[in-house]
Amino acid sequence: MDLHGFKEKENMKANRFLPVIILFLLASLMFVAGCKYNVTTPLWDQPYTALVAPQITSVNPSSEAKPGVSTITISGHHFIVPASDPTVPDTTLVYFGSYIADVVSIDTTTIVVRRPNLVTDTCVIKVAPHNPIAEAIYGPYKLDAVIENYGGFLSNLQLGGIVVDNSEKIYVTETVSLVIHEASSATDNIKLSNGNGKTNGTPWGACWGPDGFLYIMAGSSRGIDKVNPTSGTVTQKWVQLPKSVKFGDFGPGGYLFTGGTKTDLYIVPSYLSGSLTSSQAKTSGSYAADTIFAVKVFNGYVYVASKSGTTREPTRIWRNKLLTDSTLGSREQVVDMNTTSFSSEPISGIAFSSAGTMYISTASTDPLLVVDPTSGKVDNFYKGIVPPYCAGLCWSKTSNYLYIISGNTAAAQPWTVMRIDMGVNGGANF
Repeated sequence: MDLHGFKEKENMKANRFLPVIILFLLASLMFVAGCKYNVTTPLWDQPYTALVAPQITSVNPSSEAKPGVSTITISGHHFIVPASDPTVPDTTLVYFGSYIADVVSIDTTTIVVRRPNLVTDTCVIKVAPHNPIAEAIYGPYKLDAVIENYGGFLSNLQLGGIVVDNSEKIYVTETVSLVIHEASSATDNIKLSNGNGKTNGTPWGACWGPDGFLYIMAGSSRGIDKVNPTSGTVTQKWVQLPKSVKFGDFGPGGYLFTGGTKTDLYIVPSYLSGSLTSSQAKTSGSYAADTIFAVKVFNGYVYVASKSGTTREPTRIWRNKLLTDSTLGSREQVVDMNTTSFSSEPISGIAFSSAGTMYISTASTDPLLVVDPTSGKVDNFYKGIVPPYCAGLCWSKTSNYLYIISGNTAAAQPWTVMRIDMGVNGGANF
């Protein structure tokens, strides 16, 4: 056997398969190189992003929220704006001590919060993002008291009209016993004429006359009582109108503007008395179809809160210019509650500060509202501080104190009078 020839043939066979083997190996390498493995990158390989701590650079008011301050503005850097996703928890909380404040608005440099229901000489303001690793601190900060019970009306009496004179005496009526109370301190009151000074019917509203007498709208009896605050004498049914009125206010010229449900706005001169005929009881002609909830004369205008009797519209506030002491111009709209977030809240009173800012009381959870004199925007004032349900308010021009009747029988809440420091004098006519 030729061994040399056999090996040569075997080598030729091996050389013939060598290119095939090389091609197979190259194809395998390319397949392996093209495969990607879905392997999660280890957490310890990810770069660390440090949290940027918020900073407070200033607070307005800077060191103390005095009476009249309803919101507090915090300025700084790196505030975290809440996410638009409602499933994401609040990303920034603002604390006054341990009290969490109500945030009105927030961006990366400014936070506006409502004045908290807190009285303290020294508290710390803290802006804390959702991740509590980083927070901003400012202090000490002072919050003054702005509200107190007044007159000792805590015996669950149901109270009606309320007025205040320029010596800070308030006069309040009971709607059940019809007694008129006088109070000049935070703790007690007296009954006029030892309780004999009573109204002729259910008292709804009350106002001062330029003659220094108190006038009370007595509801269903159609009468308006005249009260001498010095002697306590009550002239029942000083005048009696063709229809029942509930609310009113005097202009400086001695005319009473008063109305109720579809009564129109009566214009009653103070020199009249007794039962008035339809010709004597002049009306404005502007509110014949309306239900009137509040009347206030201020700075040459008569302001009226009313609702149309033929629709389900919310309450609106109108005003009529005083052309003369007893003549009104056409009405113009001042506030349309339907365009606000308070459209369902019934109005119970109107008051003005000496600077001309309008305040509105309502029968709701947060009853005191303020109207921005520039934009007309309506917002809460002292939200969370003034107790629910207001049945009337008054404010003299000689002090910063606004007085409100607070009480709601449906909620079994004691009826009382609250004195609220507004930080500015009232805008009463006289």
